[in-house]
Amino acid sequence: LDEQKLIVVGVVDLDPNCLSSLYFFYNPRYPFLNLGTFVAILFVVANHITLHSESSRAVK
Repeated sequence: LDEQKLIVVGVVDLDPNCLSSLYFFYNPRYPFLNLGTFVAILFVVANHITLHSESSRAVK
């Protein structure tokens, strides 16, 4: 990969109760990175962590 190129951009809306993906785009010259799949999984995990940490604080 060329270290000088931006290949992916993601914009999210972070709310105390959820994480919403607003925009996501990437350079199509890098299909082998499967960036769409990677970011979708990343957002699911981040949302789970956000919700879990919020519920943990509410219990204490």
